[in-house]
Amino acid sequence: MTASAEASSKLIALTFDDGPGTYTAELVEGLNQRGAKATFFIQGQSVKKDPDVLQLMYDSGHQVASHTYDHPYMTSLTSAQIKEQLKKTRDTLNAAIGVEQEYLLRPPYGDINSTVLQAIGTAAIIWSYDTNDWRDPDAKIVYNRLVKEIKDGDIVLLHDTLKSTVDGVLAVVDKLQEMGYELITVNELFRRRGMSISKGKQYFSCRPNGTDKGAVAEPRLSVKIGQGKALAYLSAQPGVKIYYTTDGSQPDANSKVYKEAFPVMVGQTVCAVAAYNLNGDRSATIKKYIDEGPLSAPVISQGEQGVILKNTNTAGEIRYTTDGTSSVTNGKTYRAPIPYFNGTLRYCAVDGESTSGEQIITVSARGNLFWDISTKDWYFNNMDRAVALGLLNGVAQFRMEPETNVTRGMFVTLLYRLAQRKGSLTSGGGVVRFSDVSQGMWYSAAVEWAAKNQVVNGFEDGTFRPDETITREQMCTMMYRYLDSQGVAMANSSGMNYTDVGEISSWARISVAQMTKLGLVNGMGNNIFAPKRTATRAEAATILVRLYDFLQ
Repeated sequence: MTASAEASSKLIALTFDDGPGTYTAELVEGLNQRGAKATFFIQGQSVKKDPDVLQLMYDSGHQVASHTYDHPYMTSLTSAQIKEQLKKTRDTLNAAIGVEQEYLLRPPYGDINSTVLQAIGTAAIIWSYDTNDWRDPDAKIVYNRLVKEIKDGDIVLLHDTLKSTVDGVLAVVDKLQEMGYELITVNELFRRRGMSISKGKQYFSCRPNGTDKGAVAEPRLSVKIGQGKALAYLSAQPGVKIYYTTDGSQPDANSKVYKEAFPVMVGQTVCAVAAYNLNGDRSATIKKYIDEGPLSAPVISQGEQGVILKNTNTAGEIRYTTDGTSSVTNGKTYRAPIPYFNGTLRYCAVDGESTSGEQIITVSARGNLFWDISTKDWYFNNMDRAVALGLLNGVAQFRMEPETNVTRGMFVTLLYRLAQRKGSLTSGGGVVRFSDVSQGMWYSAAVEWAAKNQVVNGFEDGTFRPDETITREQMCTMMYRYLDSQGVAMANSSGMNYTDVGEISSWARISVAQMTKLGLVNGMGNNIFAPKRTATRAEAATILVRLYDFLQ
């Protein structure tokens, strides 16, 4: 990078206090979609509301930091009390994320003195720009202030507990990126400008100094085959560590650190991330499915009598197990289709001492095969039924991506297939009613049908937004309208006992109440509905199966 390029880089650290809250997951997902990173100063006592969102933050490359356990004025505490606040918070965060690490601190209210600095054992991150979003809970105000007043190197104070902030800041991110700003974590901000963060000191900003050491680049992966084995090689820029897994899971501090080439087998998925600091200064994660080895893996398919395996190698045989044990050491020789069952099929090609590497796939008694679903998953039966009923298709052969969020186009298509399956489908008008839905798209017929039957209305600007993730309250509204179009009588009641009922949009309250009453949609635990949260494909499949049974 040239000196002129370095000096032109504009960097901002958005930071959020007091979460996790009702809208934190929505914020994280919105930042992820935009390729922006942020730092979240977490209250330990709030983690129990949504511990999973901390894992989402960490896995997505955002920075998790401490905001004490219960938000005290720290200058009023003794050194022992300060240390207890931070230890309790650290232990809570580590338990939620599943790693052991230390965290930067933001003292509540910015309340700090020399006694506090000496006791905390870490750095105190204050802020250079306070949006006062708590005082003026208006998305437009948040947006206007930030766009007009933000400066290169600012550490910005926001609160992810406020809906207005989440709405406003996502629009701000779009605008700032247009203006040439990068939205990064506190750790990355200081590292990129060649500045260290020292214990016992407080920091307000990190202004431009003509240096930008650049973002962490993704590691590179190559596979070399020889002498009856396959080896994976990883490389990255100097100074970083490479963390990797071979089971498709997200690498973290508990994962292996790359030192030398390691053996891989066909069917494994290698994930790797390069990092100066896994908590907020790392690359995006690379993921590679290993499809090459000394022997080719058997080809799997579905037959009328059971699972069919085919050896594509010139010699050798196929071995398999259905009891969960290794097919390499315990496998039976494959000779005929394997009858369908609920469990795990493990198989490989073997020729002397060479093996293709073991393939592991879930088989269902209904005749389905899944690479990425286990019979132990809570959603297994519902996903299995949804596929068997023709309501849900895979994203690739035998891959369902159950944890992927559902878009508006996807969910309307699911309802459309349900109507087909129930024989209650009426065709659309043949005319696309929304400016962003073109003829010939995979969801076009479904959207036309839904519009004609008033299952969807779209937005005021004439769009449908098929690629936008669907919220739980939008999903309930579409289901309610679909049932209404089928002549299902429903009481016009909006009574609910959810603690966050006030967060449900007025236009969705009747729908949410009715879908809850009918048992088609449940809360998220702790009597929370989370109306703005998105639904995964597993959740959508579960809801569609319930709806299918309801309409029997």
